Order: sequence, then structure tokens, then C-alpha cells
Amino acid sequence: MDVSVTPMDVSSGERAEWVQAWAAVVAGLVAIVVLAVAYSEFRHTKRVSKVEKTQVLWERFNSLEMLSARAQAAKLHPKGSEPLFEVFSFFESLARADELEILAPDDVDYYFRDYLLTYWYAFNDWVKTQRVQNGEDPSKGGKGQLYGGYQRLVAELLRQPGVHPPTNADIENFLKFEQNRFADAKAVRVEAILSAK
Repeated sequence: MDVSVTPMDVSSGERAEWVQAWAAVVAGLVAIVVLAVAYSEFRHTKRVSKVEKTQVLWERFNSLEMLSARAQAAKLHPKGSEPLFEVFSFFESLARADELEILAPDDVDYYFRDYLLTYWYAFNDWVKTQRVQNGEDPSKGGKGQLYGGYQRLVAELLRQPGVHPPTNADIENFLKFEQNRFADAKAVRVEAILSAK
């Protein structure tokens, strides 16, 4: 006698148990698929949100106001200035957003790497002076609270393969570029205003 069980060989009570067992298995599989899709959608939405936030910061960094601050900071190199405080404050805010995982690290690298590295190395002596004036101990190996988040971002970038501090020539070229970029952006805006009239 064959002992295999099929829906045709069982009584109605046994058939009901068999159907319920299969229904539970199917429901479990459907629940797993629904959860996987929901998790995938959540991750995608979170990633899109991070990209949008990075783009907002990038637009702010390239606003005429910030371009002006960057040009003034570059012009006054190696001295500190109010515009330099504005640039470093921006980078410190960027570091804080990165630390809170509001931004994707790859996006911070893609959009801001050259700026982060070059400003840090161009004005490193100024940072050290600011830290001493702020009462920080310079004997702590260069790590301090003032602009500490920015310094952490720079250190993370330098750990990547092929990323190196800028040379003095790189810094000088970059500072000239920053000064010219503001003048170019200002000219384009003036031209756009005049052509709109």
C-alpha cells in the first residue's frame, strides 16, 4: 500500500490541515518578499535623499556669496580672514552632516575632495594658530576640537588609495583658480541679468 499523502487520499479534516499548512508557507514567503521590496525601497529613498542633500550643499558652496568668500580667502592666503572663517565653517558643517550619515561618503568625496584637501593644506598653519588662540594644546599631534570634523574628513580622504596631499604648486594654482572662478561667475550673472532686460 502506498503511504504517500495527496489531497485526493485524505479525509476532509486532513485535507484542511494540509491546505492550512501550505497556505501558511505561501503567506510566509509572500511576507518575506514584501519585506524585501519594502527594505529595498527604503534604502533607495534614503540614498536619493542623501544625494539631494549633497546637491543642496554643492549649490550653496557654489553660490555667488560663497564664491566671493572663497575668492577673498584665496586672495588673502596665507592669512586668515572673515571669508576664510565662512569657508571653514561650511566644511565643518559638511563634516558634521557626514558624521551624522546625512550625506553619502562617496558623494562628499566626489563633490568636495579637492576643495577639502586644498583648503586644509593651504591654511593649515592658520588652523594651528586658531587652535592655540582658542586655548587648545598644540602638542596633541595636530588634532584639535576647532575644525576637528573637517580634519577627520581630510584624514578619511587621505586613507583612500591614490589620494595625496596637494603640492605647493597645486595649492598656488588652486588659489588662483578660486579667485578667477568668482570673477567668472559674477560676469556670467551680470550678463544674464542684462540679457533678461
